[in-house]
Amino acid sequence: IKQAKGSIAYKQIEIKPGPVGDITAAKATYHSPYGLIVSDWKQQDGFFELKVEIPANTFATVYLPADRSSIVKEKDKKWNAVIYKDEKAIIKLGSGVYHFTVQ
Repeated sequence: IKQAKGSIAYKQIEIKPGPVGDITAAKATYHSPYGLIVSDWKQQDGFFELKVEIPANTFATVYLPADRSSIVKEKDKKWNAVIYKDEKAIIKLGSGVYHFTVQ
C-alpha cells in the first residue's frame, strides 16, 4: 500500500500485491486520513485472491499479477475494466470493499 505520486494525504492509493520467493500470502493495513486501507492477498492452487478496502473519498490503482489469458473476477463476476501491462492487470477503483480472484 502506498500513496500515489503527486497525491495528497493518500487520496490516490497504489496497491501492488504479489508473491515473491516463498511468500504466498500477506496482509497490510494503514490508517490514512480518510480511513482504513486494507490489502489482503494469497496465492494457492493456481488462483490469486485479493481483498481490498478503499476508504471513502479516495481512489486506488490495483496491480494484479495477470496477463491477457488470465480470468479476473470480482466477487465471482468477470471484471472487464482491465488494462494489461508488464504481466499485470491494472484496475482503477473508487471507495469500497472488493474481492478479486485471478485464474
